[in-house]
Amino acid sequence: MALAEILDLGEVDFTLLGEEEWCCGFPMLGAGLKDMFKEFMDHNLKAVREKGAKRVVFACPSCYQMWREYYPTEFEIVHATQFLLELVKENRLPLQELPVTVTYHDPCDLGRGAKVYEEPREVIRSIPGVKLVELTQNRENCQCCGGGGNLEMIDANLATEIAKRKIEDALGTGAQAIITSCQQCVRTMATYVRRNKVPIEVLDITQLVQRASKR
Repeated sequence: MALAEILDLGEVDFTLLGEEEWCCGFPMLGAGLKDMFKEFMDHNLKAVREKGAKRVVFACPSCYQMWREYYPTEFEIVHATQFLLELVKENRLPLQELPVTVTYHDPCDLGRGAKVYEEPREVIRSIPGVKLVELTQNRENCQCCGGGGNLEMIDANLATEIAKRKIEDALGTGAQAIITSCQQCVRTMATYVRRNKVPIEVLDITQLVQRASKR
């Protein structure tokens, strides 16, 4: 919803797949169900074709990574952070001052997987008043949020411990909010913060930009 509002504000000509948007197929491929993955991939490609789109923007880094590595190169694909940076550079997003100190968590699939490190940081720095401080371990050395690879289903205690370390690292930076660009990372870290009443906010980068662009 935050991304859609931003695209509206930037007067982007876009559409949504709605109910025709199926899973990218990552869980099926990970489980070795290649035939089921192909069914999902074929459906998604057909759905995009029927919309007449030439470019696909992904809010989820895992979906972006799947399309980069396993889907045919039929469409131009970009992650939301890359697209947001385009809008910023074209002065299509009027951003108001947002006095807040934040730190950025590099999602595994977007960072080490797709090598997208600088675009999110450039977007964050483009917001007036926002101060970006780095985690002790960042970019290619950034540690998982604790929710990657379905770890929560296998070892919930280990997932919680990893999330705890991540939040402690963020608190050590003096940041008031942790910004990331993965919905799984947001959910995992926000769940830990909520359950343990930790005084720090967890936001997707689209939510941060949305907050700065509201009038």
